Amino acid sequence: MITQVLVTPRAARQVRAMAAGQGLSGRFGLRITVPADGRRDPAGDELFELALVAGPLSDDVVLPRHGFDLCLPRHQATDLDGLRIDIGAADGVSGFVVGRDRREPRGTTPPPLTADECAFLVTATDDVPAGPPELVGRTRAALDRIRPLLQVDGGDAHLMGVRGSTAYVRFTGNCSGCSAPSVTVTSTVQESICGKVPEIDRIAVVP
Repeated sequence: MITQVLVTPRAARQVRAMAAGQGLSGRFGLRITVPADGRRDPAGDELFELALVAGPLSDDVVLPRHGFDLCLPRHQATDLDGLRIDIGAADGVSGFVVGRDRREPRGTTPPPLTADECAFLVTATDDVPAGPPELVGRTRAALDRIRPLLQVDGGDAHLMGVRGSTAYVRFTGNCSGCSAPSVTVTSTVQESICGKVPEIDRIAVVP
């Protein structure tokens, strides 16, 4: 199972601000669910429910984020795959916008992400596909060029596999921090890989 959820930086900042306003400290979560009754909005589009929680339930898939966790019910993980959480405005009111606004069917490769967005792409996976050996070899070589810089500060990065145009990378040591690598670290690794391997246009962080 591979589940990807994209959280834009401004949405992540809003989540942290809301948590602070509710007095949540330490590790907390943002739980994303599909309404049990299958409700849709007036236009017929999918609806998703967001809730700040003290922590995940026992059967949740947990996607670490900067300062909080995304918590997805395991039985809904496939339905939540490919979501993008952003901030938008309607009728002058700002709020979260959750959906597949890139309009690709699940299981297809979305358009390239910006470096800022890529840093907020996370994946929960039980089985990262290794990918074509030749492509994996070139991707690993590109990552190896940047690893000494990470190791100087007590961190590291490891290629877990390649799927389509996405390289799956796990950060360890100081690079992993309390939940996930920083925007700077992730963007640096992305630039190193994408600059040397044109078939790869983004990386996904594997917790």
